[in-house]
Amino acid sequence: MAATIPIDQLLADITADNPCGDDLEYDPEFGALARDARSVPEQVMGDAVVPAREPDWPAIRRRALDLFSRTKDLRVGVLLTRALLNSDGFAGLSDGLTVLVRLVAERWDGVHPRLDPDDNLDPTTRVNVLATLCDKETFLKDLRTAPLFTSRAFGPIRYRDVLVASGILKVAAEEGQAPALDLAQITAASRDADAEAVIAAAEAVRTATAEAAALETNLTAQVGVQHAASFAPLTQELAAIAKYMDERLAALGLGAAVAAGASPSPAPAGDAAGGTAPAAGDRPPAASGEITSREDVVRLLDRICAYYARHEPASPVPILLQRAKRLVPLQFVDIIRDLAPDALAAIDVFRGADTPDETG
Repeated sequence: MAATIPIDQLLADITADNPCGDDLEYDPEFGALARDARSVPEQVMGDAVVPAREPDWPAIRRRALDLFSRTKDLRVGVLLTRALLNSDGFAGLSDGLTVLVRLVAERWDGVHPRLDPDDNLDPTTRVNVLATLCDKETFLKDLRTAPLFTSRAFGPIRYRDVLVASGILKVAAEEGQAPALDLAQITAASRDADAEAVIAAAEAVRTATAEAAALETNLTAQVGVQHAASFAPLTQELAAIAKYMDERLAALGLGAAVAAGASPSPAPAGDAAGGTAPAAGDRPPAASGEITSREDVVRLLDRICAYYARHEPASPVPILLQRAKRLVPLQFVDIIRDLAPDALAAIDVFRGADTPDETG
């Protein structure tokens, strides 16, 4: 799954002396970012009606990315994550959560808002910033209205549609609005949607679930249980969406291939999908689980983290797995530098010094 943003570039040091940059809380661009992310309800002023205004998420996305070149700030990271969810869907959410996980895990000492030594390094402000990811009226609402897949006949299908059709979420019918879809229509919409897009969305939801759990685990590791916040509203909602998507994939006959990290096998002749299947040698193994690339390694690590998010949210195992995931693309020396920087000198001794060119 290709990243929606350049994560490593965003997290790179701003300067060697000030890796996290300055606190831009009172900077005009920072203020505009926070202001633009607020919904403005309809207002009646005398005889005039000022229409409601929703955030311009692509513009907020661009502004947040620009600010990352000047500061590493959890507040900017949270707004970037929300903008990515609204502009890039669950793939964007996954990348935004990855940024937040790495800010907490790798930049805790310098990330903004800074810890105040005069206040015993109280992390409450940082915890409260991240806890907005669990806000029912903003972030969780966005989560439910993000498209899961798009049908040619029914348009985009959201988790909110599923909750309404299931009777879990009660909503009043609004004049001028199309009637809510029922479960049969949503099922038909999933069959009508592009299979690869449904698979990609399910994978993105699973990855986002793992990243949300990793964020909670890393934050707890930094601040201690006594200061930690529960991310259950976010992780449980994501786990429910992931479960729904897995059920849809299974119903479409795509579950086994996706679970193995492979592309879906074409439907055999005579199947409801129709068409002619290619030769056996041209298709990937349906459920072998064989790992053939680094991308497969990362995908399986994400699946393991997603398991812990659903079934053992208090486990520290995802912390180690997230670190292992970051090591996957690195060369040997870079891995040693990350794990045991003091061992680099010994490696240089074994490797030997470069012989200077004496011919010149």
